[in-house]
Amino acid sequence: WKTFVSWNQPNAQMFKVLKNEYEVAVQRLEFLRKDEESHHSAVNTLGEHLITFYWWKLVPLSGEGSLLENYLTLAKPKERAHVMNFVGRAMKNSKELPKDVEALIVEYWQYRFEKITKEANPEESSEELSAFVWWFGSGKLDVLWCLKQLKELLAFTPLVHETYSLMEDLAKVAPAYPVETVTCLKLLVGKISRDRYVFLDEKHVKEIMRVAMESKIQEAVTIATVTQDDLLRLGRFEYKEIAQSSQQ
Repeated sequence: WKTFVSWNQPNAQMFKVLKNEYEVAVQRLEFLRKDEESHHSAVNTLGEHLITFYWWKLVPLSGEGSLLENYLTLAKPKERAHVMNFVGRAMKNSKELPKDVEALIVEYWQYRFEKITKEANPEESSEELSAFVWWFGSGKLDVLWCLKQLKELLAFTPLVHETYSLMEDLAKVAPAYPVETVTCLKLLVGKISRDRYVFLDEKHVKEIMRVAMESKIQEAVTIATVTQDDLLRLGRFEYKEIAQSSQQ
């Protein structure tokens, strides 16, 4: 079974034949974890299969008999994070995203985010939430919706992974959404402390703040100015000239 689930792509017909085996596998995740190589996890690929079956409408998201919900309940944080990451990469690699699949994927995020916030253990779930960066970068979802989710997850989680690609993607959409993008930047900057380093690419950070300051939208200008002050207080003096250059 470990060989099958690890080296075969999800298949709708095979799922119908092997549904009972999938059910047993979900209940025996600890067995699947035994003797596995770190770079190739049967538990991770099982999660990939189940989330795929979900957007193929073969398994429900939650409720009685939901293999996906049972898997997520029994999986470790890193395994749940892998599922979230897999969805983002799958969207990024797809040529197009059918509307019905998009709706299911949006529902999955909302379901997971609600669960995570209710559990109120932000550090444990930070890697799973951070995988939303791949969702945003896929370009397949509504940008304004993505920015709203980013704002909410950044306000909740104390840790953010893969900030380079996030800054790049925020800079790309900043001209259309100056308030939303600079708000996300401010939340990221707020996570920096003496004990915690957050990588921020200078080029993209400056672009986000420059666009906000030049937008003539008072809210965007105010948030950008506060963010610049926050960065300077943190000793990031490379951001000293942004306000001056934006006023030239």
